[in-house]
Amino acid sequence: MPSSSNLSSRAPVRSRFQLILERLLAYSLVISPPIAGAVTVVLLIRHRARLRQIWRESWTLGVFALLGALGMISAFLTESQRAAIQGLAGMLGLFIAWLLGWMTVEHPKRFWRDLQRGIGIVALITVAWTLRPFTLQFSTGALTIPIAVPHDPVAVFGLGANGLGILLAFGGVLAFGRMIDEGGLAGRTEAFFIAAAALAGALMIGARNALLGASVGAVMFLTARGLLALVAVIAIAGITIWLRPEIGSSFLALAQPATEQPRIITWGAAVAMIRDHPLVGVGPFNFGIFKPRYVQPNPGGADPLFGPHSIYLRMAAEWGIPAAVALFTWLFSWPIRLWERRMEIWRWSFVAALVAYLVMGVFDDPLFTMHVSAPVFAGIGLAVSDLRRSPSA
Repeated sequence: MPSSSNLSSRAPVRSRFQLILERLLAYSLVISPPIAGAVTVVLLIRHRARLRQIWRESWTLGVFALLGALGMISAFLTESQRAAIQGLAGMLGLFIAWLLGWMTVEHPKRFWRDLQRGIGIVALITVAWTLRPFTLQFSTGALTIPIAVPHDPVAVFGLGANGLGILLAFGGVLAFGRMIDEGGLAGRTEAFFIAAAALAGALMIGARNALLGASVGAVMFLTARGLLALVAVIAIAGITIWLRPEIGSSFLALAQPATEQPRIITWGAAVAMIRDHPLVGVGPFNFGIFKPRYVQPNPGGADPLFGPHSIYLRMAAEWGIPAAVALFTWLFSWPIRLWERRMEIWRWSFVAALVAYLVMGVFDDPLFTMHVSAPVFAGIGLAVSDLRRSPSA
């Protein structure tokens, strides 16, 4: 039997390894989902004993069990089971991301800060590319890892403008919380620069939705600590638009319905699918297969809007109205469940960032983009983790 001195000497090693895994996870979630997947497997195995306490989250288990059942029925009835299986795997990935935050992170505030820093790295590369486009990628044999490549208008770590804008706004809202919560000047300054880079980068690539999301997220902090976050949004957005006036013209284009016609047509197709398949939808990941039956082909070439461009319309059209109601009721329940913890800013910033994500989801469709949604779902799991389980388990 090992002596107590041997046990005490090994404990810091285990703790240090845990911290390394958590920090690697925080960065890789937004930079490299495959690496995040590998780290996830290790963390879940290390903390498998905590699965015995998962019954404490019966609400979450019930919702995802229902989603799994409805998704399998929809997949069975749809035309492309192969595409539907990808959708089911995506939903399982979202549950695992939530589970990861709920049961494996032992240093929550460190994870919170590292996640912001990871998004800050993405933001800085985005800003740099926007100012002077460049190609950056690593190749090893047949494998090529793109960092920043020319796209319409940019792709950073595999994310195009719309998904990138939502991720940057999510990180910016987390950083607003840190600006309020950090006691030292260094931490607040770092948080401000992360928020500034994130919001400025999103605006510079034309992700107008990010300004809406960041503003709504900042308003969520008014329930906790004053006006600082909202003032930061106004200041950062104002300075960015002043430095690059062409950004302002892209916002003015929203007043011209013709510029949003492709989105409106796509939304109409989604609504028609919901009308025709209200209970189980057309099948996970089958929207693109069914869309030509509801929309005339674009005479100028390929349709630029392949997906429904709304997480709400996507869920209802592909999975059916009951599944959409279940998922979004669960997501919107988090601000209510954590209301009494709103003065714990690290927790509440995940709620504020979730609300920003849900607002931006009206106009974009990042639900199964793991770069974007995995941090959101892991964050809400983390925000409630030690409230619903024993930290020592």
